[in-house]
Amino acid sequence: MKIHLLFLCWGITQWAAAQTPVTTTLPLRTVTVAFDQAELQHQGSVTLPAGRHTVWVENVASSIGYASLQAEVSDNAELISVAEQQVRPASSVADSASLLETQLRRLEAELKGLEEEKAFLQANRSLPSGTQTGWSTELQKGAAFLRTRLPNIQTETEELTARRLRLTRLGEKLRTGGSGPRRNRVEIVLELPQPATVQLTLRYVDRQSSWDSAPEIRVPEAARELQVRIQGSVHNNSGLDWNRVALQLKNEEVDNDITRPSLDPWTMNYRRSRGSEGRIDKFVVKGTATGQNAAPAEPTSFYAVPQPVSIGAGEDYELQLPAQTLVARTEYLAVPKLSEKVFLQAKVLGWEKLYLPATEEEIEADVYYRGSFVGTTEVAPRAFNDSLEISLGYDDQIVVGRTKTEDFSGKSGLGGQHKIRLTYEINVRNRHAQPVRVRVLDQIPVSQEGDLRVKLEESTGALLDEASGKLTWLLSLAPGASRRLRFTFTVEYPKDKNVDFQRPRVVRSPKFR
Repeated sequence: MKIHLLFLCWGITQWAAAQTPVTTTLPLRTVTVAFDQAELQHQGSVTLPAGRHTVWVENVASSIGYASLQAEVSDNAELISVAEQQVRPASSVADSASLLETQLRRLEAELKGLEEEKAFLQANRSLPSGTQTGWSTELQKGAAFLRTRLPNIQTETEELTARRLRLTRLGEKLRTGGSGPRRNRVEIVLELPQPATVQLTLRYVDRQSSWDSAPEIRVPEAARELQVRIQGSVHNNSGLDWNRVALQLKNEEVDNDITRPSLDPWTMNYRRSRGSEGRIDKFVVKGTATGQNAAPAEPTSFYAVPQPVSIGAGEDYELQLPAQTLVARTEYLAVPKLSEKVFLQAKVLGWEKLYLPATEEEIEADVYYRGSFVGTTEVAPRAFNDSLEISLGYDDQIVVGRTKTEDFSGKSGLGGQHKIRLTYEINVRNRHAQPVRVRVLDQIPVSQEGDLRVKLEESTGALLDEASGKLTWLLSLAPGASRRLRFTFTVEYPKDKNVDFQRPRVVRSPKFR
């Protein structure tokens, strides 16, 4: 009978141990931060007897992304379930209110003591008549003490009064708002065939933490290379201290919607059309440079900070990413129709490996040329171009002018169609002491009507993009050299229709004749 009772007591003890949750913490080891969220990874161990156990993991982030919580366990245990829990503070409202009352009484006592000390000093600051002329050393010390102590009493009184006000408001909030904020914990249920030390890994997404980047582009005087520096700022809004974690930065905004798009028919009629044109990229595919294509650079999506990082809850962490240098080729860009300024550009190949955010929107970068700040430029990381073009400001040593040398308007043919003939002349001069490459852009109209015809008659070797009407000249100018470019186009349309060209009826002479 005693043996059976002993086994019964042992069984009850084991059952009670299995039903009592084990509370533990898993150290935060790795944090991977994207532009709109962060993934936190905890790793640690817990020693458990055989059987089924509930483990409460405390000290996790205050906000865990929906369905992102994952747990991994070592081979000596089986994972039954993992779930997030919100837990109210252990202290009740009454306990909290009682603690506040005690603190308020203590503050009142301190304020009363300061008030009495001030009254005592003010009552004893006057000296008996006739003693002022023969002050002793002790009296002088007393006067100095009086001068410093009274302001200190005033400062301490103000600080205690402000603290009393905060505690009073907190007490009112407790009396009307329940038990206060909750905290998060993770509940893991494990099954062990035998006693063991189980290795646990916990991963989840915190949508409150993020990082942002501020690119800086520096180009030396020779402009044969381009250096990109990125200042990063990591924001820890997880409610959890990050103590000596392995920090990784991810150059993207994470889209958790991975639903496959479905392409439905696009029908069109005069009654009711279904579907639409859909999204249109701002940047189009451009041809690659001539010659044999090189293997494309692998885009850089992660940057691992080399040393452990500590960031307190609610704090920001500034860091400088390693500078990256790429070979650059410079060229001048002139658009005389829009501006008399000529802009210097650096064209860079292999830009995909830069630590630039893989976002839909353009990002602004500060540009420094020859050690001086020249302004900001927009960089499009999702551009399909084979080269990245960075504006380095304008150069007044390249002079460009645009004039109109012909403006004819009349009728042509038997049908008496309207005909307009326009001729423009562009002049470019290099005032540098070295040769330069200049790309000049202009345009002709693009017809959107079947009976309105636009024809390029002369272009002095320009490349025409018929879809956009853009004209491009690629010039190599020796020191002090100049070039004259001409283009002529005609426009014909029916006599019963009007076309508004919005052109001034002025013909000017070219600058460099």
